[in-house]
Amino acid sequence: MTHYAISKFVIDGKEEKAPYAIGSIDLSKFEYFAKGSVWNDKAFISCSETVLISHPRCSCVLNDVKLRIYDNDNLELFTQ
Repeated sequence: MTHYAISKFVIDGKEEKAPYAIGSIDLSKFEYFAKGSVWNDKAFISCSETVLISHPRCSCVLNDVKLRIYDNDNLELFTQ
């Protein structure tokens, strides 16, 4: 589970104030990439999920989430 408000929130390379929102992603399906396996400096696991959600301004939209968890305990979360 991710609490966006206590995370570093970056949009288009610029740090922004994060909304008070919570999200989660199912980690039952993932890929593991050892250090150097795909020209990567750190080992990581990667997973993604797309779900249909209700949006206050846009009605129903597809929420696409991509997650990478690195071997140094950092993570990247991409949402669209």
